[in-house]
Amino acid sequence: MIEATDRVDSANLTPEDVANHFGWVLLGLTLDPRSGLSARFREYFRWLVEYVKETPLEEVLQYPEVGERRRRLLEEQEENVIIIDMLGVKQMPAGKRFLVYAMYPDANVEIRILPGILNNTVITVGHSIFNRTCKVNLGKLMAEYEDGGHKGAATSQLSDEEAAAKIAEIIERLKEK
Repeated sequence: MIEATDRVDSANLTPEDVANHFGWVLLGLTLDPRSGLSARFREYFRWLVEYVKETPLEEVLQYPEVGERRRRLLEEQEENVIIIDMLGVKQMPAGKRFLVYAMYPDANVEIRILPGILNNTVITVGHSIFNRTCKVNLGKLMAEYEDGGHKGAATSQLSDEEAAAKIAEIIERLKEK
């Protein structure tokens, strides 16, 4: 348990650990507030520290709250949407724009969030050039947000005030397909 905790905390994980969460590593990831599972973190952490002292790991992993966190980690890692947030970056680095699809071959669509030049937020979406399973017509989707593009790539410029909510909507719509 201590070894796995140290590995998770120091990000000293193998590709297999990251792709196929199991055992103490999986339990450790349910404790990581950076994982998106930060709701009730302190209460969960304190309870879990006491619970693992007396309960075998397999039983701990079956406990309802642990099970829900585990389920979310495993299911949501299967989401096929890559999100690249470039807000706050002064200059976008030059590079191969398709590299992200080689790095994440299971993903089928990418959304980039960029600062606009008109005090707005720009989002670009694009289908993977390798995993062509995304069925969303991105041009039509972005047309619903007052911009557009074509089936495989599109852009929208959003007011800064509405950007967070609209980006969350777009991401959920991309996950549905």
